Order: sequence, then structure tokens, then C-alpha cells
Amino acid sequence: MIKKNGSTKQENPQIQKLSNVFEIIAKYSILCQEDKQIQKQNIAQLSKYEKPRQRRSQSLLQQVLEKKSELQSNIQKRKCFMQKRKYIV
Repeated sequence: MIKKNGSTKQENPQIQKLSNVFEIIAKYSILCQEDKQIQKQNIAQLSKYEKPRQRRSQSLLQQVLEKKSELQSNIQKRKCFMQKRKYIV
């Protein structure tokens, strides 16, 4: 084996491969970090629209529940009226 700068020629390709692996890991790490930042931005944008939407849906739900209780009350009144009428007739 011929030594070149304190290492053999066979070690050079291995060092090159390790260097490539570390470069790939570094690029992957950077991409993951960028992806996390993009996800945070997307979540922030969604939450900006989500709160008004939640308020609207809660308001609609409240209206539906009020209408339901009103209808149940009307049904109960109607039943009572029909029973009284039945006894009168």
C-alpha cells in the first residue's frame, strides 16, 4: 500500500464515503428543520381562520339547541292541551 498524507489509498474512498454520508445527514437535517418551520407557519395561518369558524359553529349550535328546546316545549304544551281536550269531550 502506498501512503499518501499519512493514510493509504484504500482509506481515501472510505473517508470520501463517510464525508458523503455526513453531507447527506446534514442536508436531511436542514430539510427537516425547514419542514418544521413551514408546518408551524401553516398551523399559525390555520389557527387565524379557525377561531372565527369555531365561534360561528358554536353560535349555530346554540341556535339549534334553543330551537330544539322551543320545539320540545311546544310538543309538551300540545300534548297537555290534547289530554285536557280529550277529558273535556
